[in-house]
Amino acid sequence: MLNETKKPTVMIVDSDPSQREMMKQIFVSIDWEAVSHDSPSDALELLDKRRSSPFVLIVCGVNLNGINGSDFLAKAEAISPLTRRMLVLPRSENKALIEAINSTDIHACMTTPFDKSDLVSKAENALYEFTSIKKKEIYKRLVKRQNQELFLKSKSLKHKEEKLAEQLKTRKKK
Repeated sequence: MLNETKKPTVMIVDSDPSQREMMKQIFVSIDWEAVSHDSPSDALELLDKRRSSPFVLIVCGVNLNGINGSDFLAKAEAISPLTRRMLVLPRSENKALIEAINSTDIHACMTTPFDKSDLVSKAENALYEFTSIKKKEIYKRLVKRQNQELFLKSKSLKHKEEKLAEQLKTRKKK
């Protein structure tokens, strides 16, 4: 089952070191494990390595080194579809916001400067969604396994029923 005692994890990707550090401190203060990167390629590599233990949330800026935030989030989604994605951008970046919404499946968006409580609230929502989806996947696998077991038992009972019916026919003939 899902390990409820493990700290939720967030990956922060932003080219602004002060922004990254501020967000990291906020997440650590609410008892999350926070990993930050200024390199989108390093972040994607780490995301790929953690496929079996995905991040709950990726928070990324709109202007990264060598790639824009919505393109980065699209690549992140391809690697880790379960991970929730949040874009952080300046209020003046309306075009980038519209592009991100239209081209990337983002789960939250915030404009800077932002309020700590807004970030925490969005992170809690992401954790709830992530956990719900994870539990749903676990239950689906459980139901599938149980259905397979029931099918095999049913098949076995059907075979036994056929044998008994054959034995009864044989006895009636005698």
